[in-house]
Amino acid sequence: MTLAEQTGNTDLVMQLTDALATLAAKGNNHQQALALQQQTTDYYKRRNNWDMYFGCLFNMAITYKNLGHYPQAEAMFREVLGYAERSHDEYMKGYVCINLPNALIAQGKLDEAEALCRRALAWAEKTGTEKYSVQEEVYGTLTQIYEKRGNYQQALTYTKRQAASHDSVFNATKNRQLAEVETRYQIQEKEARIQALDETNRQKTRLIWASASGLIVVTLLLGTLFWLYQNIRQSRAKIQQQAEQLTLAMRELHHRVKNNLAIVSSLLKLQSNRLEDEKAVQAVRVGQQRVEAMSLIHQRLYRTDRVATVNMREYLTDLASSLMMAYGFQTDEFDLQIDIQEEELDVDVAMPLGLIVNELVTNAFKYAYATVQRPRLRIGLRNGNGITLEVQDNGPGIEAADWQQLGPRSSFGKRLITSLSEQLDGTLELVKQDGTLFRLHIPEARLRMAA
Repeated sequence: MTLAEQTGNTDLVMQLTDALATLAAKGNNHQQALALQQQTTDYYKRRNNWDMYFGCLFNMAITYKNLGHYPQAEAMFREVLGYAERSHDEYMKGYVCINLPNALIAQGKLDEAEALCRRALAWAEKTGTEKYSVQEEVYGTLTQIYEKRGNYQQALTYTKRQAASHDSVFNATKNRQLAEVETRYQIQEKEARIQALDETNRQKTRLIWASASGLIVVTLLLGTLFWLYQNIRQSRAKIQQQAEQLTLAMRELHHRVKNNLAIVSSLLKLQSNRLEDEKAVQAVRVGQQRVEAMSLIHQRLYRTDRVATVNMREYLTDLASSLMMAYGFQTDEFDLQIDIQEEELDVDVAMPLGLIVNELVTNAFKYAYATVQRPRLRIGLRNGNGITLEVQDNGPGIEAADWQQLGPRSSFGKRLITSLSEQLDGTLELVKQDGTLFRLHIPEARLRMAA
C-alpha cells in the first residue's frame, strides 16, 4: 500500500484497500471492513467502473448482513442482482441468490427467500460452479426457513442433504506434515511415559512381595501401588483426551483448508470471467481444476476419522466425474472405468498422485476425443511390489519420443507430471496402445516412507 501510494497508482491502492476489507471481515472486524468497502465503492462509482463497483457493493451487502442490518443488506443485494441481470452476469446472479435469503429470513420474508434458494440450486446444477459447496450452503438456508415455518420434518430432510453435500482446496502440505509430526511426537512421548510408569509399577510390585514383613508394611505398599495405578489411569485418560483433541484439530484444519481452496477456486473462476484472451482463460481454468483436485483430498480427510489416509476409489471417481462434467461430457455417452486395487493411500502419496491424474485426464479430455465416436477413459491403481497407476484413453495416441522431449517451452502440465513423478520416486512410461496409456510405478520403499 505504501509503495502504491508513493508511485501514485490509485487503482492498485483501491485493489489493496478491497483486500484489507476482506481481511477485516475475515477477522470479524465488520465496522473497519465497512469503512474500507465504502472507500472502494465510492472510487469505482466515480470512475464508472461498474463491474468493480457492484463487486465491492456485493461484499458490502455481506458485511451489513453480518452486522445484522438486514434491510440495508437486502437493498444492496437487490441492486447488485439488478445489475447482474442487465449485464447477463450469471456468476454474480448465482451468488446473490445464495446470500440474499439470509437477509430475507431475518425479516420474515420466507417465501421469497425460498424462491431465491431454488434459483441458486438450479444455477449451481446448470453451471457446475462449486456445485457441492453451493448445495451445502443453500440446504442450510432452507433448513432455517422450514424451521421458522415449524415444518421440522422438511427441515430435517434439508439438514441431511446439507450433510451429504460436503464438497471439496490450497496446498497446505507442509503445515499438515508439521502438525502430523508434532502429533506423532506427543503420542510417542506419552507412550514412553506410560512404559516408564509401567516399569516402575512392576519394580515396586516385586519390591512389595520381596520385602513384605507384616500386614502393616503390606498395607502401606499396596496403598502405594494403588496410588501409582491411579496415576497411570489418569495419564492414559489424559493421553486419550489429547489424542482425540488432536484428531479434531486435524479435521478442523482439513476443513479450513478445503474452505480456503474453495475461495481460491472461486477467485480463479471470477478472474477467468474478467479475461478476454482465450488462452489466459484456459490457463486460469486449468489452474482452478488443479486447486479443486487438491480440495477433494482435504474434503475426504475432514469427513472421516482417518486424517492421514485417503480412499483412492472414492477420490479418483469424484475427480474424474468432476473433470468430465467440466469438459462437457455426458455420463451416458462416455465410458469411464475406475479399477482400484489399492484402496487406501497415505495423504503424502495421494496428493501428488491426484495432481498427476488431474493433468493426465485433463489432457485426454482436451485432446484425445475430438475424432472419437465413443470416448473411453480407464483409470487403474494396482498393487504389487509398490503401486502402479494407469491412465488410458482411446484417442489417436501420442508418440513416446514426442512426450519425452522436455525443454523450456514444454507445457506446464508435462513438467508438473514429471516433477511429481520424481517426487514420488516413480518411473513414468508412455505406451501408444489403442490410444495413449500412461503408466507410473511407485516402489514399495517410497510408500513405506510416507507411512
